[in-house]
Amino acid sequence: MDDRVTISPERAAEDKKAARELLSSGGDARLAYRLLSQAVEVAPDGESLAMMAEIEVANPLWRQRALDHFKQAVEIEPRLTSAWLGLGNYWSLRGQPDKQCRCLEKILSYDPKNQEVRRALDLLRR
Repeated sequence: MDDRVTISPERAAEDKKAARELLSSGGDARLAYRLLSQAVEVAPDGESLAMMAEIEVANPLWRQRALDHFKQAVEIEPRLTSAWLGLGNYWSLRGQPDKQCRCLEKILSYDPKNQEVRRALDLLRR
């Protein structure tokens, strides 16, 4: 039996906002994750999926889930820098600098003046 509760789109938006505030203030990541999980089922968006993935990547047992959410985030919002950075960091943790570089290059394809990404890419290529 599925015990998940379906929430309204309005509630999903409120939960996403609350989760964003929790994470930005260093609040309870588990609560933020629960809020985001329910919200993205109703109204998936790149930012919320990327936030979920950032929480998931910290847990070695959830790394595949994190990868899936990062990929879904950039599919929904191809110009979401935070998702590309998170995906690049994921590949860095996995010891795959070539994939990390491709993520940073993707950011530069739509934001060529992003100096932080340029510096990071230069460091990776050394």
